[in-house]
Amino acid sequence: MSGYQGGTMNQMTDATWEIRDVLLPTGVRATIRIQGKKIVAVGFTSLCDRYLDGSNLEIYPGFRNVHVHFRQPGWEYKETWATAVPAAIAGGYTLVCSMPNAKIQTTTLQALEDKIILVGDQPIDKRFWYGATKTNHADYKYLRSYAQCCGVKLYTSSTTGDMKIVEREIQRYVMATCADARVLLAIHAQDEELRLRNLTRLQAQRELVIADHCKIQDTEVELRAVIQALELQKETRCAILLCHLSAPESLEAVDRARQAGQTGIYVETCPQYLFLNSDFLKGEFAAGFKCNPSLRSRKQMKRMFELTCRPDIVDVISDDHAPHNLGQDKGIVRLRPLEISPRPYDEVASGLPGLQTTGLLVYNSMVASGKVSRFHFANLMSINAGRILGLPRPGIDVGADADLVAIDPQARHVFRHYEMLSKAGYTPYDGFEGSGRIAFTVAQGALYGAELK
Repeated sequence: MSGYQGGTMNQMTDATWEIRDVLLPTGVRATIRIQGKKIVAVGFTSLCDRYLDGSNLEIYPGFRNVHVHFRQPGWEYKETWATAVPAAIAGGYTLVCSMPNAKIQTTTLQALEDKIILVGDQPIDKRFWYGATKTNHADYKYLRSYAQCCGVKLYTSSTTGDMKIVEREIQRYVMATCADARVLLAIHAQDEELRLRNLTRLQAQRELVIADHCKIQDTEVELRAVIQALELQKETRCAILLCHLSAPESLEAVDRARQAGQTGIYVETCPQYLFLNSDFLKGEFAAGFKCNPSLRSRKQMKRMFELTCRPDIVDVISDDHAPHNLGQDKGIVRLRPLEISPRPYDEVASGLPGLQTTGLLVYNSMVASGKVSRFHFANLMSINAGRILGLPRPGIDVGADADLVAIDPQARHVFRHYEMLSKAGYTPYDGFEGSGRIAFTVAQGALYGAELK
């Protein structure tokens, strides 16, 4: 795990300092010079008295997470910015985008302004999604005036917070309005009618269990909604981000649309669809793996991984960090030894934490294994997200924000519940191990997890 385990930063200074002889995603070794919150030089000359030795490290742009649920305002017992940000830094994240479906929803301009004020200054960069409703389309044209608003979020099915818009024509109007306002639209794509049909059918047969989640939210539930979103995007030319795609069939539908000439489509997936599968919903700890969309079959998981390794399918890997209180929301009373308080299927909250684990899961499985290049890893975890969000310099470049994450490729990591800093207090990847360790994170020019020489 990262050397940073919460608390205050190790260094923060307006003086110039540098990271020497570190391996860039391009495969070139260089020295990165930082002054204040900016990168001021990337080259081969070392000039500063204060420095870090990067000769055994790889450096990447700080990870950017376009999909987090930090639960404020209203659900502080699940998570707060004060508990989530240290977990993000420990996981190498330097930018997060907060979703609108907290208890107090971000669906009015006043609510957006209140949330920006509530969150205030943070050690990492942050953005906020604006929630689409059936009646707030007139607000979209004002969103570009909010520097911290990254776009609109559309939910086409029930999820935490229940902000769904199921009607095709209203979905189309949301897209058309976003297109006119030149605002990015993120979409939680699931077909609510089919989901409810599956739910009703299974309820008529037996009492539901968590393993039924993947039958209620089956592949077709996602695929139908993705296909409809692609049809409406083609009509409206709205830039869309398809969130947390979980099934290879959905990725293949996007690929077909792109091959047919459709542009302005961005794709996000999450580690749970690359490293977990529906078998995890059958065990004693099943509640700890329930999420929306549901986990898929082992075969689909493997195919998702293969497609994500391609450079032309998935744009970003986020984690959909969605913490819940283990006891109150998941019915997990204790982790060691495991003690469960069984509860009905619909009383077990959906959502998984992932801030501290996502970067290293992806690094170990893709980079350390030789399946993708360091540059493709940087694209998936950071650069593409920066481009989608419109950042002027999303990579490691002169004038770019001093947001970086260093990985020690020779070290090993093992994820453990007790190391998690999020209020969720657990990880679905407990016991997962592999190559790589986050050596340090630089966020807004501040250094975490290491000391300058």
